[in-house]
Amino acid sequence: MENSQDRACKTLLVLVAIVLLGIGMGVVYLCNPRPTEPSKVELKVEVKDKIASSDLIPPSPKPEEGKKKLVVSDDVAAQQVIANHIEGFLLKSYKGFGGKSRSEYINVIAETLVEYSKTTEEAFWLCGMMQTESSYRLVARPGKSTNSSARGFLQVIARYHGDVLNPAGISKVDLETDIEKSVLGGILVFHKYRYPKRGGKRTIAEATRCYRSKSASEFEQRRYYNAADQVFQKLMKDFKEVKKK
Repeated sequence: MENSQDRACKTLLVLVAIVLLGIGMGVVYLCNPRPTEPSKVELKVEVKDKIASSDLIPPSPKPEEGKKKLVVSDDVAAQQVIANHIEGFLLKSYKGFGGKSRSEYINVIAETLVEYSKTTEEAFWLCGMMQTESSYRLVARPGKSTNSSARGFLQVIARYHGDVLNPAGISKVDLETDIEKSVLGGILVFHKYRYPKRGGKRTIAEATRCYRSKSASEFEQRRYYNAADQVFQKLMKDFKEVKKK
């Protein structure tokens, strides 16, 4: 049997071992500290007070805009209407273009009518008179009821109207050889009747009657007016259609 001294030694050894184990674990703990939790980072989002919530949403793509409507001026539209009308009426066999091409010939007529007429309506009316007088032929033969001295698009008699033709530098020869002067000569004579020097202003119908000749019969006057008016009405209708586009 073990004596009491041996038991005491064993107990002491166990205690020493426990103490040493505790000390060893403490040393290990101190040498390897527990990892600390990562500090939390606050993320602050600053939103300006005046920004609407809709501004934070990307804008949707805009629908493709249609082509802008091209606005055509009255003068350009009127020239286009007159030129198209003359092109459709003038005989294809006609060759007297005064040294110009067919398209140039027609465009000069249209441009001169619009440029020197007081209004678009007057330009259309004169175009109707021109069709009645010469069918848009620069070299036109006078009709049976027309003075043989009449010349040009609007069958002007130069010797009767020197008061308006001479200041503009328009001669009798110009009336049947120069496109612009031939048109202008007719316009000046028409204005002579519509805007008399003594003042006042005649209506288109009154000026047309004077232009046609006061000596013409009532039947001839009516037929002449109706023929010009038919063209005028067509041109006005075409003009409105062009302006709508």
